[in-house]
Amino acid sequence: MRTDLCTEAQSPATTRRAHGSAVRVLFDDRRGVYVPFTGIGMVATLLYEALRHEPAVELVPVSSLGLKGADSGLTGPTVVRKLYIDQVALPLRARRKVDVYHALYHEASPLLLRPLVVNIYDFSILTSAASYSSKQRAYYGGLLRLLARRAHTVVVSSEWTAREMDAWCGRLRVRVVPCPLDPMYFEPVVASAVESTLTALELVGSEYVLYSGGLHARKSLAVLFEGVARAQTWGAFNGPLVLTGAPEATAQSLAVRSGCETRFTGVLPRPMIRDLYAGCAAVVSASVNEGFGYSAAEGAAMGRPVVCPDRGALAETAGSAAMTFRAEDARGLAGALGEAAHGGRNAALMQARAEARRFAPAKIAKEMIGCYQEAAS
Repeated sequence: MRTDLCTEAQSPATTRRAHGSAVRVLFDDRRGVYVPFTGIGMVATLLYEALRHEPAVELVPVSSLGLKGADSGLTGPTVVRKLYIDQVALPLRARRKVDVYHALYHEASPLLLRPLVVNIYDFSILTSAASYSSKQRAYYGGLLRLLARRAHTVVVSSEWTAREMDAWCGRLRVRVVPCPLDPMYFEPVVASAVESTLTALELVGSEYVLYSGGLHARKSLAVLFEGVARAQTWGAFNGPLVLTGAPEATAQSLAVRSGCETRFTGVLPRPMIRDLYAGCAAVVSASVNEGFGYSAAEGAAMGRPVVCPDRGALAETAGSAAMTFRAEDARGLAGALGEAAHGGRNAALMQARAEARRFAPAKIAKEMIGCYQEAAS
């Protein structure tokens, strides 16, 4: 179901500001409109909501331009329409309407006649190419390098990704701006809500560990399941691995083969996912392709230990909550889970909660405004 980011109280085409010095930004909110609270859609939704209250910017959301098919993917009969919108229609609109174009994903046109600010989150399209279709590799993989060189500013969400950018694309104008975190993770935990969620999912009294992220092969799921299965065998904790999101056949098959006790919850409302964080023994991921890692940020904000590999951005994002293991090492993952289960890290976890405040949407919006003003100047 479509969820418009523009409210009825706003102009249908723009969020108008009376200040003459406001930077007019064509804000590519399409993923926030059509998939509002997963991955890039989370960034688009939270950042838009924070920016539209700032007098220094005047937002022109792409979703408000009436470009039918602007949300299309690279499949089905709408692919030609998508290519036309990305590579022809939007550059023309940007030329007429705005000072800066902010592409929240690398799917804009390198022919833009306005300064471009583009987000690049990770390099999985290059490092895990087999996980993508040939069309995706050709289009997004090709555009990644082109747009990185064309952009006035490349926004990356971690120092890890900034170093990867140097390796893949050379030294460009890069700004590290973390992804914004849902403000509900900064609110006090409501014990009755947590109990209600755990009761509904039959997890009351269970010492479970939580994985909240994509269930794709490129997320190193085989290592995840094998490592958690080892920890369960060793008696590190007495509950299942709980995985949120729509289960995929490949993920379920890997879980069965590993012998890991799992619980696939399916898609849940966001408050229920927050309650799962509050009740878990640890947050865990084996993915090495993360440029930020929302699960690491959410786990840290909730004061939970975050077990993650020493490669990728997860440990950087988790801060003091991180408990790392050697990448792709299932035995190491099991050992880190065992350490997490023993507790004794209260001071570090309290510090992690404080550190997570750096992901507050209002703070991230201020950093992005700086990017816009530099580009517009």
